Amino acid sequence: MEATVSRGRPFIRRRVRARARRHLAFDYGVYNDRYQRTPDGWKFTERVYEVGYLDTTPLAGSAPHAAVGERRPAGVR
Repeated sequence: MEATVSRGRPFIRRRVRARARRHLAFDYGVYNDRYQRTPDGWKFTERVYEVGYLDTTPLAGSAPHAAVGERRPAGVR
């Protein structure tokens, strides 16, 4: 007998940026997925993302200097 339903739990790391914010945030989490077998193959019936860790700390330090002959953005020495 073939299964017609299944579950999956892929773990991921995402890079996220809010629309109005300039810096990035990172989160680690897991998708709690449910699938259904159809004549066209497996399809999602439910997908819920569960955040395990969220880091919104801005990066410290400054950008490295450009290589000789490389153009730098305006205002960067």
